[in-house]
Amino acid sequence: MARADRGTAVLVPIKAFSQAKKRLAPKLSPQERAELAREMARHVLRVAKPLPTQKRKGACQVAALGAK
Repeated sequence: MARADRGTAVLVPIKAFSQAKKRLAPKLSPQERAELAREMARHVLRVAKPLPTQKRKGACQVAALGAK
């Protein structure tokens, strides 16, 4: 992986999981949509980990993601 410039960072906007993926409502339950959004956010944060990362949270449950 190439080294990032010192000024490079990743800004990750994360919507409240309970509000995410509403277009999937015909196929997934609210709990399934929330879990999908949670897993997608975890994946993005994991991939971005080599770079400085700032999360913009839509709900307090998102705050714990970066700690994992």
